Amino acid sequence: MIVRVGGPAVDPPGWKNIDISFIAENGHYNALRFRNLTFRSTYGVEDYSVIWKIQCGNLSLLRVAGITRYGTRAGLLWLVNHGVSGEYTIIRWLDDGNGGVELKEISKVMSC
Repeated sequence: MIVRVGGPAVDPPGWKNIDISFIAENGHYNALRFRNLTFRSTYGVEDYSVIWKIQCGNLSLLRVAGITRYGTRAGLLWLVNHGVSGEYTIIRWLDDGNGGVELKEISKVMSC
């Protein structure tokens, strides 16, 4: 298994022509679109992450990207503790007020 971290700000070509798109407004990413659904972040309070699994024979490539750094950390915590099923897993992080990303604050929105 190979895990690659970072969204379109880090690897723009790697996130083109797929079912996921990151939306930037005023120079900052603030939303994630999956098919006909849009998930919006509030910096430091609520964020979303996608874990994209690509199977290449016996090798799995997992790409993890949040709308912001909070979502990326949440995606990594989810992956390490829960794994993924399906090609795309979208998770949500909602801060409890302490400003840190903790596993108890993360929930799976969908996996397909």
